[in-house]
Amino acid sequence: MNPLPQAWLLTLAPNIRIAVAETQMLEYLLDSPPIPIPLTPAHCSSITFWRHKIVPLLNINKRHLNPALDDYQQPYAGIQILHYQHQTEDNAPPEAKFIGIPVQTPPERIKLANDEIEAADKLQQNTWRSALISSFKHENCAVSVVDFSRLVAVI
Repeated sequence: MNPLPQAWLLTLAPNIRIAVAETQMLEYLLDSPPIPIPLTPAHCSSITFWRHKIVPLLNINKRHLNPALDDYQQPYAGIQILHYQHQTEDNAPPEAKFIGIPVQTPPERIKLANDEIEAADKLQQNTWRSALISSFKHENCAVSVVDFSRLVAVI
């Protein structure tokens, strides 16, 4: 019997959750306030420091779900640092990149039953469909499984 796939559930806002692969999760930061960067797009207007690296923070709500949302209206509990691969040229090896995602609750590890997962082509979120792998329901809330290497490419 194959083990059930595992993912991490990230709560971006009330009733807005995404899931990411275990391989993309690195560290959850509790005490790392964002540092605002002037003259940057609203969805990526701050950074944080993590292990001597500057990490951009991506506000997915602001970019893809609710652009009118004021950052200060959505308190968050911490920042999830994620890892993704970025390929700059066709023949070049992929390069490791990092991004921070503000989350409202600590990440939750979940196991997915194969019958819960839907193909990405059934999803309705057209604005970021190319970054979605699949979706499922968790606690009566739709959850999109996101590939951050694809998501960063469409922003």
